[in-house]
Amino acid sequence: MPLVVYTLWRVLIFVVLLPVLWLLGARDVLWLLLAVLLTFLISIVALRPQRDRASVWLAERAAARKQRRAEGTDDPDAEAEDAEADGL
Repeated sequence: MPLVVYTLWRVLIFVVLLPVLWLLGARDVLWLLLAVLLTFLISIVALRPQRDRASVWLAERAAARKQRRAEGTDDPDAEAEDAEADGL
């Protein structure tokens, strides 16, 4: 879930920046481009702990998936075939 938290923080920053930039006079495409750029820059600096937790979470999931594949327990086709065979 850390990935969801990180994403929600980035969306919140973007949503907050939109009206602020509008009030400062940014309009049209410049308005959106500035909001995206500033969201990116702010998230790099301010959301480092959330980003680190999200990357650890993703790495752990990838390692677990790799281990399941190595053990042969992560084959969705085999699970579907077993379910179908059990139904016969």
